Amino acid sequence: MKNSALLVLFSITLAFFFPETSEAQLWYRYRHEFFMGAGASQMLGDLGGAPVTAKGLQAVNWGSTNASAMMGYRYKVSPRAALRASMGWMRLSGNDELTENAGRRQRNISVRTTVTEFSPMVEIYLISDDIPKGVKYRGKYFRHRMSGVGVRASLYVATGLTMFYYNPTAQINGEYYNLRDMGTEGQGLRPGSEKYSTIDFALPVNLGLKLNFDRYWSVGLEFGARYTATDYLDDVSTSYYNNDEIREAYGNIAAQLADRRLPNEDGRVVQGSEGGVRGNPGDNDAYFYFQFHVSKRFKSYGRSRRSMGTRPTF
Repeated sequence: MKNSALLVLFSITLAFFFPETSEAQLWYRYRHEFFMGAGASQMLGDLGGAPVTAKGLQAVNWGSTNASAMMGYRYKVSPRAALRASMGWMRLSGNDELTENAGRRQRNISVRTTVTEFSPMVEIYLISDDIPKGVKYRGKYFRHRMSGVGVRASLYVATGLTMFYYNPTAQINGEYYNLRDMGTEGQGLRPGSEKYSTIDFALPVNLGLKLNFDRYWSVGLEFGARYTATDYLDDVSTSYYNNDEIREAYGNIAAQLADRRLPNEDGRVVQGSEGGVRGNPGDNDAYFYFQFHVSKRFKSYGRSRRSMGTRPTF
């Protein structure tokens, strides 16, 4: 009888202690993770915005919300840190028709930009990214007493470097034209100016929430901001250039796209003038996204055998 009691006590001890110690390293065995996401995107540039000149979210053209998508790979360094690399696609747009700002509405510029980005980043978890512990090796009478069972939530921030490609376009008579080629602010004509590059860099800042359902699957929400090194994401930055010179150098379509100002209150059209304010060169452009993510973790069998020896990996 005494031996039976000791055997039961030993079995209960194994049921609690051994799974906890072996599963404490779950992050190490499931450190490879792929994720995909989709959601909304927004541009913060010189177009649209609030009724008065503003900065930050007040200047966002909410009527120009578009779609975004992303896929990437995450490599866990610890339960509180990971390295990641992602490819993202964002449709961005802006339109002066969507603001009550009288000056911007009279400017009458619209743009559509597709951004393709690559972002290597470091994730830091403010709430540890714990993987739920399994219960199939635990007795049914003790399952409810186990910590770490069930959905596990984590919270992270991330930053690194983003390299992206963009190509602003605008529409006239149902056809879209590449605005960079048009030199809309006198690029290539204005002394000392060159046409901007369509490849640039940005500082990424992410905030994410993950829900880990089991050792393989998780879902999450991620907000990402990209503070770019360019002011031409929307092709608007400085001042108007002489419209007649643009027409002579790049053609009639270029002249139309460079200066789309509507008539003033007195009915006068000021197209052709030079030096008027077209954009704000003091602030670079930015873009944002808000996405729903689905992630799949993969087990590192080779790593587990080397690091855990012959112990079961569950």
